[in-house]
Amino acid sequence: MLGYSFDLGKWETWVTGGLLDGVPPLPSNDCQIPRAVEERIRRVLDVERRLAPGSSIEKLAFYLVVAGLDDVPAILVADYLEAGLSKFFVVGEGMLRRLERKPDRIGPLAERRLADAMSRAVLRDYPLLGAASYTACQQMLATCFMIFFRTSWCNRPPKADRHFGRIITPSFLDYQRLPVKSIALADQPDAPPHSAMTPAADKDRLIMQLRIAAETSPRELLQAVKDAAMVIGTATTQFPELEASAPLPSPTGAFAQWVLTLIPPVLAAALYRVSQYAATEKYGNLIPNRKETGLEAILRTALMYWHT
Repeated sequence: MLGYSFDLGKWETWVTGGLLDGVPPLPSNDCQIPRAVEERIRRVLDVERRLAPGSSIEKLAFYLVVAGLDDVPAILVADYLEAGLSKFFVVGEGMLRRLERKPDRIGPLAERRLADAMSRAVLRDYPLLGAASYTACQQMLATCFMIFFRTSWCNRPPKADRHFGRIITPSFLDYQRLPVKSIALADQPDAPPHSAMTPAADKDRLIMQLRIAAETSPRELLQAVKDAAMVIGTATTQFPELEASAPLPSPTGAFAQWVLTLIPPVLAAALYRVSQYAATEKYGNLIPNRKETGLEAILRTALMYWHT
């Protein structure tokens, strides 16, 4: 392939992984490559060249879906979504450890304040965004950090007065339940004592659902990837790995650039959950507020369905 980095090892990896069909894993000298396969290889190489060197086949599969390539194995995409979520949660935990003052309880206002501060800290070292793109990236990154909080933060139990106003729990986020019911449940005498409450969203269950989706509803999973890329591409310009962008030379700039590349898989996982539960109202603004933009409505909806 003139102008591309391609060898037999890459061929074998792509065939074994399901990116290439109808050809042997180890071609011989007399192997005839169909024209359709050759064109597909060129498209795959075009996408691969935009990614960071050494990117996994799972990441390549994710961005092949973004590029519109057909017949991409959904299991590879699900693996990349899981890996992206795990890496982003590591980022969130690392940034939280560096905070001098961490609240022992967080509610809607506190989680937004912390998420905004963490997203601004990341974008401070990424100079390639205009004003509009910066605002959009800050909103998306803050939403991803709020997803991290709702999946990873173990709140302390309420105080003696049973005040729930500053705590994120599954009960607190259940909009169908009245606060008085939460207060009543907290007063059960047989409840065992514990030092921390479980997070609002069960990470293991969410990951399991992504894996199941790769087998039972691959079309919906792949569509969520396309939707996430469309949302990001519409709201921003020069987004890493969705558009051509050179790596930044400074360590802090490279870290910020890498964190931004984790937004697409996190957002895709969130939008897939919306498609699971929202049916025809998918990505609609379920809490009407005409002051919101389309991006804000989508992000609000993604957060609403994340803990469901």
